Amino acid sequence: MSKVLDSFEPKALDYGEIEDLEPKDIEKALELEAKIKLKCKQRKQFADMTDTQYYAVVVFGNEHDKEKWLDTLEGVDVEYRRFIDGYQLAKKYGTDIEMTASLPAPKYVKQFKLKSK
Repeated sequence: MSKVLDSFEPKALDYGEIEDLEPKDIEKALELEAKIKLKCKQRKQFADMTDTQYYAVVVFGNEHDKEKWLDTLEGVDVEYRRFIDGYQLAKKYGTDIEMTASLPAPKYVKQFKLKSK
């Protein structure tokens, strides 16, 4: 695992230590473990979405040229006319790359799914 993943990996609940607990306390412990796992998954997703090593920059001489190019990106998600879905862009230009990042389901990142004009 990568160092990024290690920092988000939750520790497993030690069931040997909870044998003497009441059922309601065991239920609380399991609920807490589920919440911790969800939080770790969310942190991993955030790291995948914001790590600058995953970004590339496209530079134009002026805003007009940039806007003109963005208008040609049919079928490619573009957020705020600045952030482009790299997987869709690669596919548009003939390179099929399998997505390996741990991104959340679209309902959690609705703001990242705006279509270009």
